[in-house]
Amino acid sequence: MRISRMGFRGFTFAFLLLLAASAGLARERMEERAFSAQGRPTLKIATYRGTITVESSEESVVRVKITATSGLEDNEAAARALARLQLDWRQEGDTLTLRASNPAETRVRFVWQDEGRLEVGITLMVPRTCILDLASGDGGIRVGDITGKVAVKTGLGTIFCRHVDGPLTAQNDEGDIIVSACTGDVELKTRRGIIRTGPIGGRATVTAVNGDIDLLSVAGGLDARADGGDITAGIPRKFSGKASLQASGGDINLKIDPSANVDLTVSSLWGQVRMIPVGKLNLPLVTESGGLGRRSLVARVNAGGTVISAHASGGHVNLTGEVPPFS
Repeated sequence: MRISRMGFRGFTFAFLLLLAASAGLARERMEERAFSAQGRPTLKIATYRGTITVESSEESVVRVKITATSGLEDNEAAARALARLQLDWRQEGDTLTLRASNPAETRVRFVWQDEGRLEVGITLMVPRTCILDLASGDGGIRVGDITGKVAVKTGLGTIFCRHVDGPLTAQNDEGDIIVSACTGDVELKTRRGIIRTGPIGGRATVTAVNGDIDLLSVAGGLDARADGGDITAGIPRKFSGKASLQASGGDINLKIDPSANVDLTVSSLWGQVRMIPVGKLNLPLVTESGGLGRRSLVARVNAGGTVISAHASGGHVNLTGEVPPFS
């Protein structure tokens, strides 16, 4: 990516501060910037609060739009609140960095001061091939179709990624994590929420506290931990890499392609290892120790091979012969 020596001054710049004429209407500040990009740009976007939305296009242009609104009824007070939003833009080589901060809102505040908080939204239109590093202290993050490495983090809010062709890291303190599809490795972690994914082409490292984990299909290995929730994982025919699943206070549901070659070592502290039939499909199990209806099972599926271990300390381990979609 190349930026002219004039930096952002050589590209589109717009700044609007709107004060509504009628009392009680939200006041708005909007800033837009656009710059040309060649190759694979890196975008580092961080905001103290607010939403971040990223969509891709075939253009070699990065467009950034920031909108802040104030709900204060007094025009002058709203203008002062909007002016306190600080936007720090930096460009170094192929990397564009934007940091949105507001010391007036991040210091210790009283509850009755919350009406003065701004609603912030950052929208980006980027080339499909890029690297994203996104963070919000309080707000949801949405990512569209991206080819490249993606890292997202938020304190409070839902993380949604539609399609990532590359590795993905997503973490929040409270909120759900939804990934429609990812071709690379994923590392997903939430302290209070659910994690749900479509097909994952690489290895999945997933941790959820007080929420369920639901993985449609994982092809390249799996490490899943759920504290206070269930784990459901689809194992395709060409599964590679080891798998380890541990659930505390929930069930483990393994949906295994009947043509897969895997070794199973599964157990439950208080529940059972059970076979859940789906239509006419069944897992061709060869039991070595334990058994169905008992607390543990060591067996192979077909010729055996990749090792899958699972332990549920507060629920059952359910086995199903099922071909995962899109596997």
